[in-house]
Amino acid sequence: MNITERQRARFWNKVRPGSDSGCWMIDVCRTSQNQPTISFNKKHFLASRVMFSLTKGAIPNGLFVMHTCDNGACVNPSHLWLGTQKDNIQDCVRKYRRWNSKLIREQILEIRRLGKSGVSSHLLAKQFNITHQYASRIVRNIQPEYVK
Repeated sequence: MNITERQRARFWNKVRPGSDSGCWMIDVCRTSQNQPTISFNKKHFLASRVMFSLTKGAIPNGLFVMHTCDNGACVNPSHLWLGTQKDNIQDCVRKYRRWNSKLIREQILEIRRLGKSGVSSHLLAKQFNITHQYASRIVRNIQPEYVK
């Protein structure tokens, strides 16, 4: 990633270090997944990748910039590390986090509790905005596999 001094200065001017969590935010546009992006020469880059490149060096092909803080909007270099797609999936499973899940771990456990107490999968589906089939699989501990 070739970044001019002017682009580097523009990037750093948008970084807002410091918060209780240690995360650094950046004042730029965001993707639909809330990840900050910045444009250089009409090309969009994820801000975490730009920060990693500026502070830690080039990112080898096939690697992802991952966050120890699990905050995709964070650009604090001390929170960034490189990993493969497999590393990312394992990190998600280990931390009960899924980017494509509509439900958080607590909701899944609540669906199981309610289902076991007799609440129907149709009612659970309405309450949690999921299909009744998915609610039934959750109650029966079939899905999601990463929450036991």
